Amino acid sequence: MLPNDKHIEIASTFLPAYELGADWYDALQIGDIIFFLIADVCDKGIPSALFMSVFRSLVRFAFEDEYEEHGAEKIEKVLLNTISRVNNYIANTHSHSAMFATMFMAAYSPKEDHIHYVSAGHEKIIIIKSSHINSILDTTGPIAGIFPDAIYSVEQASFQPGDILFGYSDGLVDARYPGGKAWGFKMLKDSLLDIDPKTTSADQVMNQILEKVERHRDGAERFDDLTLLVIKSL
Repeated sequence: MLPNDKHIEIASTFLPAYELGADWYDALQIGDIIFFLIADVCDKGIPSALFMSVFRSLVRFAFEDEYEEHGAEKIEKVLLNTISRVNNYIANTHSHSAMFATMFMAAYSPKEDHIHYVSAGHEKIIIIKSSHINSILDTTGPIAGIFPDAIYSVEQASFQPGDILFGYSDGLVDARYPGGKAWGFKMLKDSLLDIDPKTTSADQVMNQILEKVERHRDGAERFDDLTLLVIKSL
């Protein structure tokens, strides 16, 4: 269950391509910090879904363990150690499987006007600003699970009351209509520019984007998992 907090509003959805999917999202509160994550394990089907559960368990355990050791004062260390531990475990223990995941993970404190985040090869995350100037968060390291001792960096992004973070998996931008054209990142970016975060809830943002991409898909088969995680700072 995602945490309920008076400082944020969370909306999420997961639409698998098959019966079992390999995308996932998560959020958990430890102390005053809310950690949230959206991720995508390579490929689809049962093997990927099984690895998804392994990745998810590793991330949750590492968040809690690292927070217990370092606390909110060293939140950058918590994030950095978490992604490094997950990456190294999969890369060293399951290298024969060639399984990997893209992951965006972040830490938010209601006492601050920014988030700390790591993006391990994940899609570009967008923050819809109340000033109508959206921020795009690029990757800060490689995909997780392939390269032992990969180097990651922790970055900061402004996240003030009224701002909305829009996280998604590649099943959104890669959604295709029957003729084969993908919806694309530009369409997503342009669609989010039309949204006023001051008057729009996280649920409304999610539903508006889903409606647009479903119109584009026009009944075509979904060939990849589609996951959204939308977080509004209140």
